[in-house]
Amino acid sequence: DATRLYLPLPTLQDLFSDSCLLTSFYNRQDLYVYTGAFTETDVFGKGIYDPCLAKDIGVGYATYLYNEMCFDYDVILGRPTRSSLERYYDLSLGLDKALVKRPYGKLLKDSMTDGTALGYATGLLMLGYLVADGGHSKVSPFNSINFDPEAGRSYFPQWAITLSPEVEKRMEELLKSDYEELTNTCKSYGHHKEIRTNRRDILHLPQESLSSLRGEQTYLKVNGDTAFIFIDDYMGDCLNDEAWKNYYEGTSELPYGENVGGAVASIYKGLEKAEKDRSIKNIVVDLSSNTGGSVDEMVYLISLLTANKAGETTFSVENNITKQKLTATFDIDRNLDRVFDEKDALYNPVEGKNIAVLMSQNGYSCGGISPIYLHDRGIFTMGDDSGGGSCSILYQHTGVGLFTVRSSSDATLDKNGKKIDEVRLGSCDHKFDIKEGAKKGTLDFSAFFDIKDIENVLKDHFAPKA
Repeated sequence: DATRLYLPLPTLQDLFSDSCLLTSFYNRQDLYVYTGAFTETDVFGKGIYDPCLAKDIGVGYATYLYNEMCFDYDVILGRPTRSSLERYYDLSLGLDKALVKRPYGKLLKDSMTDGTALGYATGLLMLGYLVADGGHSKVSPFNSINFDPEAGRSYFPQWAITLSPEVEKRMEELLKSDYEELTNTCKSYGHHKEIRTNRRDILHLPQESLSSLRGEQTYLKVNGDTAFIFIDDYMGDCLNDEAWKNYYEGTSELPYGENVGGAVASIYKGLEKAEKDRSIKNIVVDLSSNTGGSVDEMVYLISLLTANKAGETTFSVENNITKQKLTATFDIDRNLDRVFDEKDALYNPVEGKNIAVLMSQNGYSCGGISPIYLHDRGIFTMGDDSGGGSCSILYQHTGVGLFTVRSSSDATLDKNGKKIDEVRLGSCDHKFDIKEGAKKGTLDFSAFFDIKDIENVLKDHFAPKA
C-alpha cells in the first residue's frame, strides 16, 4: 500500500534461509526462526509440524505454493546431482513444463494442487523421491518413510510427522508403484554400505555400527609399510562443538578415542601415528564412502595432507544466480596446540610419506569434492570418479511449514575456476575394476581394499622418475 511493502510468507521464508543453516517457517499456527546448526531433530517429535497438514489448503493457495516451488528450483537453487529429477526430466524447459511431460510428474502436480492436505502431502512425497540425491536434497519428513517391498507396506517413524490413515494409505499405494523415478532413485548413494562391508571383511575390522568409524578405529596399519586412515564423514566435530570449546579453553583433552571426535582429531592422530612409525611409507586416506558434512573439518584434512603446497587452504565458490565469485582463505591450527601461530606452517606430519586418497561415486558433498581439491594440490587419487555434490545445502520450508533441504546456488570451483560438478568429477588418477556383486544390483568394491594391488599401484606411481 502507500506506506508498507507486503511480501508472501513463502518468499520471506526463502529470503530468511541460507547455507549457514539459518531457517524460518510458519506451521499455520506459529512462526519459528532457527539460527545456526538447525537439524530435523530440533523439531521432529515435538509436534511442531503437526499443524501443517491439520486442515486442507485450498486450490488457490496450493497452486501458489506449487508455482513458488517451481520458481525456487528454476531460479534460486543449485541443481541436485545424481537425482531422478535430472535423469528423467528436461529441466531446460523449467520444472513445471518438465514435470507434466511424464505421468509421474503430472500426478505430482495434480496432487500438490488439488487443495487438500492429502494431495499436497502426496505431491511432496513424490517430489522427495525425484530430488533425493544422497544428501543435499530431500523433502522431509516424507523421505524418512521406510518401505519394505516384501511386506508391501510403508511405515512412518514416530519422530516424523503424524499423518492420517488416508494419507498413509495413499503413500503406500504410491510406493508400491513401478515408476522408474521411484525404482532408480540415486543408486550410487546406496553403494556406500557395500564399500563399508567389503572394507570390514577384507581388512578384518570389527563389526561397524550404523555410525561412521570414530576415534581409535580410524587408523589401521594393514601391512609392513602401508597404513589406512578412514574418514567416513565430516560431521563428528561440528556435532561436538562443546568438546572442542573445552579443548581450546584448556579444560579437556583432544576429542578422540573415548572422548570421541570426528575427522579433525582422526586425521591428526592417524598421521601422528604414521609419522612416529618409521616403517610406514604409504598412507592411504579412505574417503570412498565419505558422505560429507562440515567444510571446517574438510579444510583441516586438506591442510594436513597438502602441507606447504600452494593454495592449500584457499577455496572459491560461484553463485549460480549472480555469477559472483567468492574466495576464502582459512587459518588453520594445524598442530592443534590451541594457538594460531607460525608453528602451524612448520608442522608437516606427511613429510617423507607417500600420500594417496581413495575416492568413489559414493563420496558426496564435502566427501565428494575433497578428493578433487586434494587432486588439484598434487595428491594421488585411486578408486572411481567422484559423486559430486559441490553445492552447499539450503534448509528451507514450504508455505505450510514442512521441512525441505535443497542444493544452494553456491557452487565450489576447482583450481581453474571451473565448477567442480560440471568439469571435474573424473579426477581419479587410477581407476579400479569394479565388478558386479554376488547379489543382483550390488557392486563388488573389494578392489578398494586389495592391499597387495594398492601397494603395487603406489610403488609404480611413487617410483623415482628416471
